Amino acid sequence: MPLTKLVIEPQEVDGRLSDFRVTRADIIRIGLASLGARNDSVAADPRTARGQLGYIYGVRTMRQVFTPAGYEPISRQNIESVYDARSGRKIMFQTVDCACLEGQN
Repeated sequence: MPLTKLVIEPQEVDGRLSDFRVTRADIIRIGLASLGARNDSVAADPRTARGQLGYIYGVRTMRQVFTPAGYEPISRQNIESVYDARSGRKIMFQTVDCACLEGQN
């Protein structure tokens, strides 16, 4: 598995995002869309509504951001993403509280 590199300095973040042809404002827009939709759920909704709404709006906004940048929406094996054939990058959106606990059953 490739090593993880955290990019935290603003100039480094902006430079890295430009490799993907998006801006920091674009990424913030995706996060806020997901968060806003999640917070639109009400007590009468199914228990899974918060997560479903956040995921739906997150994927929608991710596609709205990345499609004009040359990515195409892809849906394979129930995995929603955007794909850039030029760079070979595939980007997926995920919302979770806890994705994996290594060594836990």
